[in-house]
Amino acid sequence: MTLLKVNQLTKTFGGLTAVSDVNLEIESNELIGLIGPNGAGKTTLFNLITGVYEPTSGNIELAGQDISGAKPEKINQAGIGRTFQNIRLFANLTVLENVLIALHTEHGAGFLTSVLRLPAYYRNRNQLYRRAIELLEVFNLEDLANEKAKNLAYGQQRRLEIVRALATEPKLLFLDEPAAGMNPRETAELTELIHRIKDELGITVVLIEHDMSLVMNICERIYVLEYGKVIAEGNPEEIQSDDRVIKAYLGGVD
Repeated sequence: MTLLKVNQLTKTFGGLTAVSDVNLEIESNELIGLIGPNGAGKTTLFNLITGVYEPTSGNIELAGQDISGAKPEKINQAGIGRTFQNIRLFANLTVLENVLIALHTEHGAGFLTSVLRLPAYYRNRNQLYRRAIELLEVFNLEDLANEKAKNLAYGQQRRLEIVRALATEPKLLFLDEPAAGMNPRETAELTELIHRIKDELGITVVLIEHDMSLVMNICERIYVLEYGKVIAEGNPEEIQSDDRVIKAYLGGVD
């Protein structure tokens, strides 16, 4: 089943075309890589799909529903979660509070229920607390539940950001350079985490990543962008032997 379909998507900023006639088709429960040189338009494409930018032309469909130009919160509610290149946690809140905020956004009690402290408010609060702890346990962060986010190691902060994105119960998760700045041990832990998200939770994952070893080891299919255009698509073996990809990264082909 096709989960995400992007048709001739284009974004211009003044006279600059950042994304040009991009077509993507992603099936449910796939693990997809999006790679390309710096400035190729990868994050801009993520921002278009997740509503940060409005497309100049083209359209985006999620499970058959046109979400082109929708606001980020609407796209999140429709089933797309994401992380960012730069970690965006609430640094002075605890690990648990960071997850609870995401859960409240998705499952919070209604306004009157909350203001009047009706019984449903307390039931909802307890359910969210239990769900937050469950998520932290799945990703080995439960022992840090009461630690402030700013005190976590870098790899733990990255994991927490992913957990927070998962709290919104997405069908599709976009990870923007999740391994950036990680040491080999943290990267290995991240690899296991991404596999678990796909295999155990059944969530489709799309990641931008410059760590080619990570991409080639875990992605089933890969799209390659250069100057805002898709220049190649295929499995890791096909991408590694594609002359256009080699030229984009190395500047020429022997």
